[in-house]
Amino acid sequence: MAALLKENKTQADIAARRATLLEEGIAAGDIADWGQRTKLRRPRPRRQLPHLRASDVTLLTKTDATPPIIRAFQTIKACAMKNITIVIPDHFADWEFSLIAPVLHSYTTNYHVRYAATDLDHKTSMGALRVIPDLTFADIPVENAALILIGGQDWRKLNPADRATLAAHCHKQKTDGNLLAGICDGAWFLAANGLLNDRRHTGNDLEAYRAEAAYHNAAQYQESQREVVRDANLITASAMAAPAFSRAILEALGDIPAEVLAYLPAA
Repeated sequence: MAALLKENKTQADIAARRATLLEEGIAAGDIADWGQRTKLRRPRPRRQLPHLRASDVTLLTKTDATPPIIRAFQTIKACAMKNITIVIPDHFADWEFSLIAPVLHSYTTNYHVRYAATDLDHKTSMGALRVIPDLTFADIPVENAALILIGGQDWRKLNPADRATLAAHCHKQKTDGNLLAGICDGAWFLAANGLLNDRRHTGNDLEAYRAEAAYHNAAQYQESQREVVRDANLITASAMAAPAFSRAILEALGDIPAEVLAYLPAA
C-alpha cells in the first residue's frame, strides 16, 4: 500500500510540474519524458561566491537591472583591481588630478579609483565641481597602489582625529613601499606629519614647511614651481606642476601603456 501511495504521489508531482511548464510556454514534446529523466531530483545548492568586504567593492543597488551573474563577475573583477585612493579636502584643487583620474579609470583596466574625505558629504572644488566621496579617512583600504593627496584650501583646518587617521595611512603607505604622492597643500600635509624628513621633496613654500614642528628636512627641499620631485616611492609637487605630477604618478605605477603616457607632458 505504501509503495502504491508513493507511486501515485510521484505521478501527481510529475503531472503538476508538466502543467506548470506548459503554462510557461514550453512545448509538450520537450517535456514528454521529464519525469522519467529527472526522477524528481532535488535541485543542487547554488555555489557561494567568496566572502567579500563591503569596503573592497562598490555594491550595486537592488534596483540595478544588471543580471545577477554579471554583477557577480563585476564584483570579483573589482576585488582583483588595484586600489587608487585620491584624498580630497573641501575646496579641493580640481585641476591637480584632472589627468590622473581619467587615465586610471578610463584608459586602463587595472585600477579601482576612489575618493576619500573626512566624511561622505559632497565636497566642492575651487572650480565649483561637486564630488561625493566614496570613503572616509577611516575606510581607506589597507593596501593601495597609490595614495594621492590633492591640494585645497581646507587642509590646515583638519581636526586632530582626522589628521591622525590620515597620517597613519600615509606612514603605512610609505613604509610598505607603495606610492605616496602629495601636491600643493597635500604635500604640506606630508611635511607637517614628518613624512618628508628622509626624502628629497618640493612644494609651494619651504617656510610653510619650516613652521611645522614635525618637519626637519629643509636641506632636501628643492625649490621648483613647475617640476615634480620623486624620491623612491614618494612624489611631491607644487600647485603649478599638476601635469608633471600626473605624469610622474602614472610612470611610477609602471603599467600604464606608453601610448597613453605619450599624450602627457614629460615629468
